[in-house]
Amino acid sequence: MAQSITLTSFGELADALGLDPSPEDNSGDADEQAVVPAATETRVPDLTDLLTELETAGGSLAAIVRRDQEARAQALQDLERYDSILAKQREAEQVRTRAQQMRHEAEALSERAFTEQGRTEATRIA
Repeated sequence: MAQSITLTSFGELADALGLDPSPEDNSGDADEQAVVPAATETRVPDLTDLLTELETAGGSLAAIVRRDQEARAQALQDLERYDSILAKQREAEQVRTRAQQMRHEAEALSERAFTEQGRTEATRIA
């Protein structure tokens, strides 16, 4: 179970934390006012600088968007070209397959043709 400590002054807190009390605390005079250090000045950002940074960031984002759109357009062109090449390849494969079939038919006809002229023509085609 956790222990609970009740402190009634900053001096007791310093003692509890093992800190040396400051010389002002030695007097023990309750009427004496504590010296509060001046608040550190926080730098207030210049709005003009912020606007400049925002404009720069906006320009960078616009350039990124433009490059992304250009890359996307190039990728679409490449994809269209790839699809076109692929379609031509499939068409060429179909033509090759049909040519092989015709060659086999011509070879078969050259072997079983009844006339010499038929065998010669089929051999020429094969």
